[in-house]
Amino acid sequence: MDIEKERRLTLDKFKALHKKDYLPAAMLDLLEKVANLQLDARETVQVPKPHEAELAEPIRRSQGAPILPREMFRVDKENAGALFEELLELACAAEGPLGEAAAVIRQAVDDGALAPLDAIEAYLAQDIEFFAEWEPKLGDAPRTLSFLAQAATTPSAIALGEVLSEHLDSSRTWLHGHCPVCGSLPLVAELRDRAGHKHCTCSFCRTDYRVPRLGCLFCGETDHKQLTFLTTKEEPGFRLDLCHSCKTYLKTLDFRELDRRALPLVDDLDSMALDILAAKDQWRRATFSGWGF
Repeated sequence: MDIEKERRLTLDKFKALHKKDYLPAAMLDLLEKVANLQLDARETVQVPKPHEAELAEPIRRSQGAPILPREMFRVDKENAGALFEELLELACAAEGPLGEAAAVIRQAVDDGALAPLDAIEAYLAQDIEFFAEWEPKLGDAPRTLSFLAQAATTPSAIALGEVLSEHLDSSRTWLHGHCPVCGSLPLVAELRDRAGHKHCTCSFCRTDYRVPRLGCLFCGETDHKQLTFLTTKEEPGFRLDLCHSCKTYLKTLDFRELDRRALPLVDDLDSMALDILAAKDQWRRATFSGWGF
């Protein structure tokens, strides 16, 4: 999907989201602005291409190795740095805990105590300790810095993911639980066409890849007695694929009989009610949402 089509679809989906009274309007306004800033950044992002020697060899990829682990991804530093600043200003304008946490980050950046690119590199490397050191300083919005770093990195990650996915054979089913491009876990899955082929969207680089219809991608369970799903009448087109072996679930979109186009990042937000329902029954989501919460 090209960026302008994605922009129009994003607009339409957020209009529908605003009709759901359990989703705070202020949160939706913020995330819609974040999504549009990311789309703007994707129009100009230029990521350094990795050297061929850095990519996993075909034999290793056939055994499950990702083409390029996420910690080896490079970002367009100018693009990511500028986007971080835009996102930080947006967060500073927010009311409540987010605005307060953003003000702390703004002061740290201005004082030289925090370099945005350091936060971005820490996000790439999944450096939990880096963000853990900041969380006590950010009050009731402890994940604000990781949210900013993730959101600023995403345009570069998508751009490089698109380049690297050219090495994939789209006709083949990927048999492993992580993304074939970067090795990250899936964000959501989607059932497509009459046969119901299952495709995942990577939580990091947003690569789309086909996976087996049955089986838990997180622990490898294939016993159908251990695999069930959860749906509600209030959320048509969405279900949670549950694994009783590891108590983990994967959200799956199924719009085949609905007049809807999928946009995984926003559709995941649209179906947050299912996540809340699952959490009450002690089911575990394997990844944060695409927004970092």
